Amino acid sequence: MEKYLVSDCPSVWTMHDWLIKATKLNTHLVKSSVKDVELSLNYDINKLQTSVLSILETYKPIGWQSKDYGISDYYTSISLRANENHQENLDETYSSIGSYKNNANEFFYNQTHNHKFLKNSYYDTYAFTKPTAPSQIGELGNFLSKIKRTIVRSRISTINGEGGVTPAFAGWHRDESIFINLRINVPITTSNDFYFEMEDRDPYNLSIGNIYSWDTNISHRVFVDKKTTNRRTHLVIGCSPWFDYNQDDQSWSPNKFFGKKHPFDMLMDGDILSNELIGS
Repeated sequence: MEKYLVSDCPSVWTMHDWLIKATKLNTHLVKSSVKDVELSLNYDINKLQTSVLSILETYKPIGWQSKDYGISDYYTSISLRANENHQENLDETYSSIGSYKNNANEFFYNQTHNHKFLKNSYYDTYAFTKPTAPSQIGELGNFLSKIKRTIVRSRISTINGEGGVTPAFAGWHRDESIFINLRINVPITTSNDFYFEMEDRDPYNLSIGNIYSWDTNISHRVFVDKKTTNRRTHLVIGCSPWFDYNQDDQSWSPNKFFGKKHPFDMLMDGDILSNELIGS
């Protein structure tokens, strides 16, 4: 089995970009018959909701960290995975929530120009592997323990509807390749005031009791269509579909799905989440 030690990754690279280059990942991409995934969650959503909301009361989520102090109370988060070697030595509970090297408008579309070295930066997705204290509590901890693949940069995030209508131009962004980071979105609290929108597709509401995943390398956003007292809290869980992390020697290795199975098909077939979490 091939192993790629974190210590061998050059400082100018993120770990996942180095793996893409070393494994020639882009020559091994495969297709799926679906464009996104929506599955019923076979889990006690009331217990999960109670757990998450209790954690938010204890750990006080913050706005996006940035050079100009972020977005205050409109969009707040706490980290579920941390990087112990973060360049900026951030508190683990907030270590994946932005960077003080960027202004608030410089996180969209992978704007890395303020970072001389990308290893152990906000952008180094595969550096965020350490479970944070909040991620191990109660039903949330139990839920996350049933994820089969390595969990990377993840968070609990809340949008406060009292911030008012989201402008049409705001919030659009792209994330890493789906073959590097498959994001699983789990609604905890929401209402029909909040929409998910993807480029060239109509916006729609997301429902509690389901999980969702999209190719978030395509431009997308979440928005509010009117001022409301409601809040939207979701788990945003990043999973590495084709590489597995070994904590003992701090290495990454391609797994048996590498180059053979699309991350969406892995998710639908129970290769990402335990069958205990997916409804029939």
